[in-house]
Amino acid sequence: MAAKAKLDMKHGFMKSIVRNQVARDEYDKEVKAKIGDKKQTTSKSKRPEIQPYVPPPKSKSDQQTNQKEQLFRVEFEDKDGQMYSFIFYEDDSPSAVARQFGMDRGLPSPLISALADRLLDEMNNCT
Repeated sequence: MAAKAKLDMKHGFMKSIVRNQVARDEYDKEVKAKIGDKKQTTSKSKRPEIQPYVPPPKSKSDQQTNQKEQLFRVEFEDKDGQMYSFIFYEDDSPSAVARQFGMDRGLPSPLISALADRLLDEMNNCT
């Protein structure tokens, strides 16, 4: 039997082919690893995040209420130790606020008028 002719693997041309195949395999592994890392870190869609719509206030009175300037906070403790407080705004009337607060809490009229005087004094001190 005659021996088959084989390729000489020691030849320089064959060595360069093998080297190119190994380099291509390593490069493919690196690219696939980078793509896999990107998929793990960015699981969200590529669309930008949508900001929720916040409608404007419905009426002008809501806007005006938010624009009032606070002058001071009034705190009141009744005989039973219950604390009450409210905020006094710059456009509030001291007598109207005192009357409303006094009626809600059941205060006698001399205390309501004293509260109105005190609120007027505090309002003058703040402005």
